[in-house]
Amino acid sequence: MALCQQVYCSKCGEEYLAVVSLDVPPVVESICPKCKRLQEDQKRVVKVLMEYIKKDITTVTMGVIAHGCNCQGVMGSGVAKAIRDKWPGAYEAYKRMPIGRTMLGTAQVVNVDDQDQLFIANCFTQIFYGKNGRFADPTAIERSLNHAYEWADLYCLPIYMPKIGAGLGGLDWETEVAPIVERVNNQWPRVETFVCLWNE
Repeated sequence: MALCQQVYCSKCGEEYLAVVSLDVPPVVESICPKCKRLQEDQKRVVKVLMEYIKKDITTVTMGVIAHGCNCQGVMGSGVAKAIRDKWPGAYEAYKRMPIGRTMLGTAQVVNVDDQDQLFIANCFTQIFYGKNGRFADPTAIERSLNHAYEWADLYCLPIYMPKIGAGLGGLDWETEVAPIVERVNNQWPRVETFVCLWNE
């Protein structure tokens, strides 16, 4: 058996996804996309499966970007607005979805490049929206993230997300949302998770 994980080229330092065996020690047999060197290393650096990084989520170029959406057809603020502005196609697809409670807990995955390397997961995590209050639903977060992770697993891609459900969603990240994300992350061992701290 093997997993798809983030590895580093031992020659040029390029970071990329490769198939890694489950042998002990694990073996990488792949070709670096940058320098074209064949990797046959038994020692490699692999990122932890869930990592907090300082990154503007709109600068991600490969992976599944999972973010929280309301069920009213509005992406007017926060991360959702930034994604709408950067990838209008993801917003146009979102606008075509039904409005209302039936969407809660689902996820719409939209391909925003032409190489099946970058997807936006519009996760329907809350029915309504606002600036003060608790709008995000923890159960909906878990259900919608599972849909996004399933897609990431299928395409052998990492997941990037903001602190989904916190901020304008109104939930506390540390006590309410992080345990959910960790639980979902553990259910998909082949998918790496990056939580982007882009405005902190």
